[in-house]
Amino acid sequence: MSKLERALFGAARFQESEEYREFQYRFLILVMLASLFFASLFMLSALSGMHPLPTGHVWVLGGFLVSTGGLLLVLRGRSRLYAEVTIAFFTASIAMFTSALLQVPENELRVLWFYTSIPSAYILMGTRFGLLATASLVVGFAVINPWLAVPYSRHAVVSGLVVMVFLGFFFHVHVDRSLAYFQRMRDSNERLRELSQHDVLTGVLNARAYYEQADRLILASRRVGQPCSVLFIDLDHFKWINDSHGHATGDVVLRSVAERMLATMRRSDLIGRIGGEEFSVLMPHTDVAQALVLAEKLRAAVEALMPTVSGRPLRITTSIGVASSHEGDAGIFDVQQRADRAMYQAKAQGRNRVTVFDALQVWAQAPAPSA
Repeated sequence: MSKLERALFGAARFQESEEYREFQYRFLILVMLASLFFASLFMLSALSGMHPLPTGHVWVLGGFLVSTGGLLLVLRGRSRLYAEVTIAFFTASIAMFTSALLQVPENELRVLWFYTSIPSAYILMGTRFGLLATASLVVGFAVINPWLAVPYSRHAVVSGLVVMVFLGFFFHVHVDRSLAYFQRMRDSNERLRELSQHDVLTGVLNARAYYEQADRLILASRRVGQPCSVLFIDLDHFKWINDSHGHATGDVVLRSVAERMLATMRRSDLIGRIGGEEFSVLMPHTDVAQALVLAEKLRAAVEALMPTVSGRPLRITTSIGVASSHEGDAGIFDVQQRADRAMYQAKAQGRNRVTVFDALQVWAQAPAPSA
């Protein structure tokens, strides 16, 4: 964000899915600033005698300047108050326009200010508020005209009301279609984001997305003084499965293991496929003892899968290495490197087991699984 943008819009932050709300927020601030500028010009011209205005309307202008300036200060950097500020600003604007309509009869074009409210209402608050504002303006103008010091002619009133209705219809359709288009684009971008972050075959995070998110979680855990643990998971004899039963069966095995992992691990755990038959799991706020229990639970869950291949059950096992984060770790790769070494130790000890790489780099084997 540039210095000019920060000066205009403050430090308000929006999620990636809130692009349209960010546009509305910024548009409202610009409209309020423009309103302050032009209202100040009218006030200065009236006070200087260049464009005399009734005293009552000058007071209304002053109230509009004060209220709009205050609303601008309240809104700046506080996007959560957007709806309340918008309604208050719209109300203040209509009050100022109504004052001009009643107190400045010599200005035949003063009614045009009401027309500027219709697009603003639709753009700033959506179709429902825009429809309500248009209907209110149409009824209000028709009702108040006979009470004006110099009423508009019947032809002028009819033309004015028709234009109001047309503007309301035009912006209703425009904003409705714009919002529908924005929703489709947001949904499409979300689907693309999901596809770019997830492994197509297994549905878990791909390597790039996993490492990026894992680094953020490790950093967040370090800030609050909590450990993280990593499981490095490798399917045993996966090459033999592919060679003996075909790659289609290998894909079934990978999908089955990924589904079982997602069903077994906690919602807070991060799971990624980082190689052909290799997976990594980051467990935030988890020490090595807790990670060992969860890893053994996962190992047993995968072994119990027993998918049917060619009419016969196929036993799938995993070798799992466990490591916990250290103070000096730069990120996920440092922790995963130790978990990887622990996994190879599990392979060397006979596979289908969990092995821990502790903080002192001493190998510790989990209880051997039952035969």
